[in-house]
Amino acid sequence: MKYNSVVNLRSALVFAFFLTMCVVFLSESEKISAESSTSQIEAIQDMKTLVTHYKKDDDIMFEEVTHNLQIHLEALAHFEREGKKEKSIKHLKNLKKLINYQYENDLISEKAYHVLESNTEHLIQTKQNEKDPIVMGYWNGDKKLENFPANKLTHINYAFAYIDEEGNVHPDTSYEEAENDFNELNKYKEENPHIKSSISIGGWGPNSKYFSDVASTKKSREKFAQATIDKFIKKYNFDGIDIDWEFPVEGGVDELHYDPKDKENLTLLVKEFRDQLDQLEKKNNREYLLTAATPAGRYQSEGPYDPADSYDFEELSKYLDWIYLMAYDIGNGFSPVANFNTPMQPVNSDPTPNEIKKWNNVNGAVEYYQMQGVPSNQLVLGTAFYGRSFKVSNEENQGLYQEYESTGPSPQWSEIKKDYLTDPDWKKHWHSTAKVPWLFNSKTNMFLAYDNPKSINKKAQFINKHNLRGGMIWHLGLDDNQNSLLNALSNPVLKTNH
Repeated sequence: MKYNSVVNLRSALVFAFFLTMCVVFLSESEKISAESSTSQIEAIQDMKTLVTHYKKDDDIMFEEVTHNLQIHLEALAHFEREGKKEKSIKHLKNLKKLINYQYENDLISEKAYHVLESNTEHLIQTKQNEKDPIVMGYWNGDKKLENFPANKLTHINYAFAYIDEEGNVHPDTSYEEAENDFNELNKYKEENPHIKSSISIGGWGPNSKYFSDVASTKKSREKFAQATIDKFIKKYNFDGIDIDWEFPVEGGVDELHYDPKDKENLTLLVKEFRDQLDQLEKKNNREYLLTAATPAGRYQSEGPYDPADSYDFEELSKYLDWIYLMAYDIGNGFSPVANFNTPMQPVNSDPTPNEIKKWNNVNGAVEYYQMQGVPSNQLVLGTAFYGRSFKVSNEENQGLYQEYESTGPSPQWSEIKKDYLTDPDWKKHWHSTAKVPWLFNSKTNMFLAYDNPKSINKKAQFINKHNLRGGMIWHLGLDDNQNSLLNALSNPVLKTNH
């Protein structure tokens, strides 16, 4: 009786599979859905079967075209079996380009094109939604890595390296100090193999001075990318490169070299890095990361600022694994009034002009980046483990949105917790719309905007709600000894509670 049941069940499954394949082959809407494919590998196998079917029906014109498609699909299946998510997504995007090329050159029929392109896009979206969340912390060697629980982090970016006048790249500190840091970082990775590291090049100020020069020609881009890869990936064992050019075209400090073509040249520089890293991936059979840190704030050195004037986000996202959105310094020394460092939403009473205010906050910045063509799961939201202060002209509204005489210190969270929150002269406030705290000292008219565990947790919830790739920290060494802010970010994003 048991045997007959098994046979009947098997027959039913075979019949059901036959009906399913008939629908796939004969329907004009031959689309692979999540319901008809229980895994990415099965979906890829279904695609291979479709390609064979289309060749028999002359919807694919030449055997070579079929062969190219099958090779791509077999490579995808291999990446899936090896668990190489980033490689799979990259290869899927190349497959989509191939299908478009074949259709544009009349090598496949319109029917085959629409089905194969649609299925490939479906696989891309499915795969992107499977991406592991990220919590990356910038680290400059100021605290020992052993102070930071590895289960709260996925990536560490060493900050910074700078570019010299000859186009060479060097660590900020002496090579002796930097090599000690690199050795410490590599030991940390050996003990915690899930951690990946990148060298971050640039940052605010003179470190970004010569970016424009090294990005200006094909020859200089090739040379710079190769020298950087040779030094930091091949020699010092970093897993990737983080481009932190602040900023192309306009917006940075006065001493930066600028060129109207910086925006285009940055994209070409990133593409050059991606091409060279892809070659290295094939040689070493492993993945290398390429990321960038870009701004949210709408006030920079020359006043009102639009990040899209400096960065071609849609093009950059084709070559970058993800983008670190610097959703801090929103209220800074270039702002017209004392404002929050990291507000979540616009506030009606903020006197900032509406055309700036609507984007000059975390929610608006993310929406803007999406409008510029960056997918949600390529955005890593930056968080600030420090505050910004202003000496305001009067104590109205507890210093918030007041004109200021000068900027003050930018204390780290550990100092705020130890020195400010324990001082009765500094009165605590919370803004229910901006979802951030601030302090005001009426004796000195000092206003301090900062983040605490509550506000960082709000940002972590935002990351999860809006399906962003994860969170970024500037920087790890600014946290308290209990890692209060790191925990507030990481626990919801990585779903860790211990």
